[in-house]
Amino acid sequence: MFKIESHIINLAKSLSSRLYIVGGRVRNFLINGENSGDIDLSSPTSVCEVIEKAKALGFTVLRENLALGSAHLYYDGKEYEFTTFRSESYASGGGHKPIVAEFTTDIYLDATRRDFKCNAIYCDIVSGEILDPLGGIEDIKNKNLTTTLSPDKVFSADGVRILRLARFAGELNFSVDSDTLASAKKYASNLKDISSQSVFLELNKILMADQKYSFSSKTGHYTALKILDDIRALDYILPELTLGRGMAQRKDYHNHDVLEHSLRCVKYSAKNVRLSALLHDVGKPYAMKTYGKYNDHASFGEEISKAVLSRWAVNKTLTKKTLFLVKNHMIDIDGNTSENKIRAFIVKNYPYIVDLLALKQADFSASKDDLSICSAKLKWRGIIDKMKYEKTPFTIKELNVTAQELISIGLNKNLSGVLNGLLIDCAVSPRLNKKETLVKLALKKRPVN
Repeated sequence: MFKIESHIINLAKSLSSRLYIVGGRVRNFLINGENSGDIDLSSPTSVCEVIEKAKALGFTVLRENLALGSAHLYYDGKEYEFTTFRSESYASGGGHKPIVAEFTTDIYLDATRRDFKCNAIYCDIVSGEILDPLGGIEDIKNKNLTTTLSPDKVFSADGVRILRLARFAGELNFSVDSDTLASAKKYASNLKDISSQSVFLELNKILMADQKYSFSSKTGHYTALKILDDIRALDYILPELTLGRGMAQRKDYHNHDVLEHSLRCVKYSAKNVRLSALLHDVGKPYAMKTYGKYNDHASFGEEISKAVLSRWAVNKTLTKKTLFLVKNHMIDIDGNTSENKIRAFIVKNYPYIVDLLALKQADFSASKDDLSICSAKLKWRGIIDKMKYEKTPFTIKELNVTAQELISIGLNKNLSGVLNGLLIDCAVSPRLNKKETLVKLALKKRPVN
């Protein structure tokens, strides 16, 4: 059996009823014997008793919801979610949270409130006994996702389950039968009732589905996105991009329409640029429908992405990087940009250059499913290597003059602009990076006060 921490065992022994681990940790152990996945706890025991005993054993209670019989427990850097055995009722539509919970001692009823059978397998913490009320072990053997109740009942109650269907298919490398997919498509509109933040939390996990477990498929993130596309859930998540479904592109450059190209760009991209890969051509449908051509789609895409990322409440750091990559993914697309302009661009935007080249590579590979190194990456890498050989400063800190030294000679206005100007000069001519030369250039750029 998988390893269970002593503090969880002690909690189980202190309760009046059995305590079970249920969900991902049990499922993953049965898939390939590894200890991975969240540890979710469940029991017929009341949440009040669990909270009382947990506190006595040194747990911290982070959050609790007595009406739903749930509590989030914290111990030694790890968080555990506990729920009392219950059945649930949801409001009409696809609202994520149950509005009524009826507590029970019946493990079968508790299992049927969950989403998929493979997530409804229980392990008794004290005895190690496995309980499988719904046949989830058979699904694991067959690498198949099926719902705990009829798909219509499961997906009509909670729109997030539609996203979880795609994510688990990608993370677990499981298949989904046609009836389940048809039901998910039928209730895809329930995603309208899910907060945009909750949608992005799931989408972000989907973009990393191939990275989740040792047994995840290397293309699990693409598989999950294709499911969202096939069941039309993507239309509710990112309608700005799905306008590109069936929108043809030049055959000499592309094998796929705008939407499929974007999904394949995610497929071929490094994990750190996948959100940008998904959004990089989001301006194309707007450009084509408005102007009849794809010109300037990167600029349109930046503005559209800004609205999308705001809707999803994406943090400022990720938003800034994503907007930069979307805006600039077409730079030097024809290979005719001069080396000096590229050098200046590199030092101006140095923190994002590695990610920009990664996006360019993914964009190239997605166009005709060509995994060879793209010419832009080769060209820019060659320039960067040359710059490093010439000891080019890539940041202001690498200039051989400091801000304080410039202030000492009277340059205390627009100091940031002067320093950035010196950095660009040195990017083009690294030999200028000498203190005396930089001081002379600085005095020319800004008069002494």
